[in-house]
Amino acid sequence: MLTITPNAATVLDRARTEKGAPDDHGVRFYTTEEEGSGRTRLAFAFVDSPRDDDSVVEGSAIEAFVSPDVDRLIGDVTVDVKQEGDRMGLVVRRSTSS
Repeated sequence: MLTITPNAATVLDRARTEKGAPDDHGVRFYTTEEEGSGRTRLAFAFVDSPRDDDSVVEGSAIEAFVSPDVDRLIGDVTVDVKQEGDRMGLVVRRSTSS
């Protein structure tokens, strides 16, 4: 399952505005393969609605959808932020089991 921290939701909301996507668009997470390395990466886009097989992230401050391949290929992750100088960027961390 994918979770989004409140700080990450704020960064995503700001990114949605900067990209010119309407406020009623949600963020859709999906996987993509990195060219040359074959590594799987998490990607996102702003969309007006989820696809039929997407799951909806519950409890997030921004409407978010997750493609089925995220759970299958990446597993449990948390989208958070990392401060880099005067900028905040998104980071993905593996969720830890207790």
